[in-house]
Amino acid sequence: MSLTPVSSPTGDDANADVPSLPYEQAREELVTVVQRLEAGQVPLEDALSLWERGEALAARCQA
Repeated sequence: MSLTPVSSPTGDDANADVPSLPYEQAREELVTVVQRLEAGQVPLEDALSLWERGEALAARCQA
């Protein structure tokens, strides 16, 4: 029996809106993501989603 990967809202689909965000909004959201991750009160799965979102936001801010 093989396991079939389950699609989740994390990854590219969840971050599809990031390239269209204005710089200021992307930066503000990135700061919020970093604060939430640094607080350490986020469940692991949510932390991974936040990390991916933060990566996308950081790339948007550097573009």
